[in-house]
Amino acid sequence: MPHDLAPAETPLPTRFELRTRGDDGAWTTLATVFEREGQASFILADLPCGECGPCRRALVSSCVNPQRWTAMENQPPPARYRFGFDTARLPLATAAWAAAVAPLLEAIGRAGLGPGDVSFWLGSSPYAVLGACLAAVRGSKAYLCGHPVLEAALANVVAEDREQGPRFVALGALDEAALDVSRGSPSGFAERHVFVLDADALVWSAATNLLVPGTTLVSLGAAPALAGLPEDARLFTMGTRCNPDFAPEALAALATNALVARACDLLRAAALFEIAAIP
Repeated sequence: MPHDLAPAETPLPTRFELRTRGDDGAWTTLATVFEREGQASFILADLPCGECGPCRRALVSSCVNPQRWTAMENQPPPARYRFGFDTARLPLATAAWAAAVAPLLEAIGRAGLGPGDVSFWLGSSPYAVLGACLAAVRGSKAYLCGHPVLEAALANVVAEDREQGPRFVALGALDEAALDVSRGSPSGFAERHVFVLDADALVWSAATNLLVPGTTLVSLGAAPALAGLPEDARLFTMGTRCNPDFAPEALAALATNALVARACDLLRAAALFEIAAIP
């Protein structure tokens, strides 16, 4: 009797984790995605406690007492923190990035950034690249401002979407860029949103120089240097934990926009994140 000697196909991984590297070099899991019985799910590793001050003010991205959950535990997560998605449109490994995308979407939403508004993303973090790309695909005139190394990174990300993608501006040229924005506005004034993703003093100095009446300033994962800010400045200080309420929007952005997915690839290339297949 003939025997079939063809090697068996290696099964595809059905569980992935998005991990981030801390200052101590250790990896911390941000989210888990898995497929079970044909259903794909996205679950955060840190679930908001719902009881601390930030949680009570709906700022769960700054929760001070998050509840840790891992896919290895027998206890299932609460249903409201488990989000399904279609793997035909969004592969498992890509869906895990929703944990990095969601905090930026929350920052954009709370700042009220809309189509036609201007946004400046300041800092040396690859998060700044991802945030600028998210703002651009939502119709904002987005500028990425920071270390020159980000200019090359941004060029790789927006190579196929130059008209849609954000533009890089050196910190020293920010004032000129802001002036050009105002000149292009019919009223001579354009709504500005400034996002700071770095605690560097030079970055904060550049950010405060961009402030005009009506500017919204967002500090995302960076301690704000408040000296010199106007008393009536609209300032949002946010944490970088994923708000579960923004997970569905983050999954949708990853499924429908290649620019966002390429920005996530940049985060992984920077060795700040990794996608780990779990056997």
